[in-house]
Amino acid sequence: ADITLSEQPQDDDEDGGDKPVRTRSEYIRQYESLTRAQSILKFVRDRIDDVKSMSASEIKVVRCKSPNGEVKTVPMYSKGTEVYYRSFNAAGEANLLKAIVVGSHQDNLLEPYYTIQMGDGREKQTDNDHLIFAP
Repeated sequence: ADITLSEQPQDDDEDGGDKPVRTRSEYIRQYESLTRAQSILKFVRDRIDDVKSMSASEIKVVRCKSPNGEVKTVPMYSKGTEVYYRSFNAAGEANLLKAIVVGSHQDNLLEPYYTIQMGDGREKQTDNDHLIFAP
């Protein structure tokens, strides 16, 4: 049987109002939810620390305009940077293939575009939407 725990101390005066109460299982669910949130927060903080520890020469960022006029900040990978190229097969499943940036340029909106060399030697033209930095 659940034990009912009062969220507020009991008053001696009767005001006729209902006091909020929580069951033990509700406290347990809330605790588990907070524990999961803390775990996710730790993971995110660790990834931020990983990025902060990279030297400035590893990843350059540039500001460019999207076709609708919004300004965004995106990475601009230099020649020799190892990346993962993300492609999708006919079933819509993502594939990550290791590649190396062999050239980069910017279009008229200053969006970076790349020539990458795949592991099998083929070269491809691509953009930031299909690349993931490989630290």
